[in-house]
Amino acid sequence: MRRIILILTAVSVLTVALPIPESNAFLDPVTIMILAPIALKAAAIAKPYVLRGLTNLGKHCVKMGSALLEFMRLPVGFIQMTLGAPFGGLSPGLKNVVKGGLGLGKFVVRTVMIPLAIFGLSL
Repeated sequence: MRRIILILTAVSVLTVALPIPESNAFLDPVTIMILAPIALKAAAIAKPYVLRGLTNLGKHCVKMGSALLEFMRLPVGFIQMTLGAPFGGLSPGLKNVVKGGLGLGKFVVRTVMIPLAIFGLSL
């Protein structure tokens, strides 16, 4: 066990201590001149897919915003339950607390689903 730890320590020290050789291939003007038309063609081919992904992401962000607004019902419900209880605000306050908690859950799920929403797999 001690031997493995010493070997891993030595390898990590050598990995960090040795400099990384730099590549200047993409800084060469000739390389840029040769690859620019290819990059423009690739960008033209990818444009509709990128735009569709950004559109899907925008729609998903709007849904996330509505879930965040639902979450704002949580503190309103707590205020209704505490201060409005003598005036009959317990039941509506409890409903707002439940809907606010569900809004928080929706917001968390939608936040986790952002990478899939880019491809159109949204809830």
